[in-house]
Amino acid sequence: MLFCLSSARLLRQKMADGVPVVAALPAPPEAAQGMRAEPRLHAGVCSGHGGFLVFWCRSCKTWLCSNCTIVDHPQDSCSVISLKGALEDFLSEGRQVVDRMTLRLSRALSLKTKCAELSAATRIFLQTQEEFLGALLQEEESLQDAQHKNAQRMDKLKRLTDSLAKDSVDPESSEMLQEMTGCLYSNGTDMEEKIEQCQSVSDLTEVISRDPDASARSFLLERTEGAFDWEDVSQFLGRENVEHLEQVLEDLYLATAKNQEVRDYIVSKVWTMRLHGGGQSWNGVVIYGSSQSKHILPKASGAFRVHSVEPVSARVQGVLAGIPSFVASRGRQDLVSVISSRYPSLQDVALEPSTWPGSSMRSGTFEVKCVTTDLVALDSSLRTQEGLVCFGRFKGRFRSMKAEPLSAEDLLPKQPFQQGFSVDSWSWTP
Repeated sequence: MLFCLSSARLLRQKMADGVPVVAALPAPPEAAQGMRAEPRLHAGVCSGHGGFLVFWCRSCKTWLCSNCTIVDHPQDSCSVISLKGALEDFLSEGRQVVDRMTLRLSRALSLKTKCAELSAATRIFLQTQEEFLGALLQEEESLQDAQHKNAQRMDKLKRLTDSLAKDSVDPESSEMLQEMTGCLYSNGTDMEEKIEQCQSVSDLTEVISRDPDASARSFLLERTEGAFDWEDVSQFLGRENVEHLEQVLEDLYLATAKNQEVRDYIVSKVWTMRLHGGGQSWNGVVIYGSSQSKHILPKASGAFRVHSVEPVSARVQGVLAGIPSFVASRGRQDLVSVISSRYPSLQDVALEPSTWPGSSMRSGTFEVKCVTTDLVALDSSLRTQEGLVCFGRFKGRFRSMKAEPLSAEDLLPKQPFQQGFSVDSWSWTP
């Protein structure tokens, strides 16, 4: 109260002396706090200058106040932008990060798919390797046993030779000679016994395939109708091509070509043989190398199928109809497993939904691409199982099958298989 009265007396004294007086305006609240008005958007308060952080330094990657832009981050050494420009930079960088992550995700998914495919291929490879190793171990055991028996035979032969040289052959030596003779020809007897036990083409093929020379040069003729005449068959196949022809089972004949090249040529060019007797013509004659000089009409009528002892590999494609693609697409891998288990001779089965010609609309069928290691076995299983594939409550069937050689060196039969009603048609790539 005393302060106010003193101020009033001082003011009246100055007015009496003629001194001009300016009334002081009240200070705003911001001035009392030592800072400017708070902006609508900022990054906080500068710890060094007390101002609001509304600028961004691209060079130092930090927020600035107005004093920082003058003292610590001048324009000649730093790149300073406004808060709005900083937000635009952050948005652009964020989009780039999203694009990079999307690309990395796409690559990761691709690698995951390739890893799954590699894992499946590895399992098949390991299974094949295990089977092959088992066969090698059996072969090794068989060879060791044969080597041991041959060593015993050689020892007996040496003892017999020594006895003859000393002119001291005794009854025991004669028994040894008989025993050894039986051992020398036991392999042939075993082969004959195994052939006699065969009841089908596949059984006979398996037995013959164990003999390397026979499997390389032999093939089978299965008589399906009519009569067999060795002169007619020899003339058809070429007398200079075949050096052995005999009946091994009922309606089954074993033919041996002069070499493997001729055998491969015959089984690739001939799938069925049909002879028309009674002065009629042939349906074709196999010519390998030089043409045959003499052509004789067959004496008897007969039809034969040619079977190769060694399996024929090929690339196969066709159509699987009867299973809606929208159903199978949910479990395509399961459908592939069903096909592989029902037809074991198929490998690397791939399914793609087919479309109507000239459009992208699905037709409800699948295009099937695969590889077979035994074309004859595949044809036989297709005919036996009527080309049927069961998936859930749906039943599909193969149709329009097509075979192509795996490489230019592979040879396929000249004519396609004569399928029944299970498969509409086979087509052959020449």
